[in-house]
Amino acid sequence: MSLERWLQAAAEAAGATDVDPSLLGPEAVDIILDLARVAAHNVERPAAPLAAFALGLALGRTNGSADNLHASAARVGSLAKGSSGSK
Repeated sequence: MSLERWLQAAAEAAGATDVDPSLLGPEAVDIILDLARVAAHNVERPAAPLAAFALGLALGRTNGSADNLHASAARVGSLAKGSSGSK
């Protein structure tokens, strides 16, 4: 199963059935995985899923769009890049 298909299935399983399709496609997967990588490398590994969760919370509260995904991921990524972490 491709990551895009898995993301779609995971969103449905989580109850997100009326999501903008652009939030579940290949570009969204790349953005989310890049954010996770930045958080893991600049904060500490457990920050990766936490960053993705925070991004999901933000998008859920705003009925997110692709623009919200880009902007929110950029803000969380900047926070992670500026973090000294506990490494």
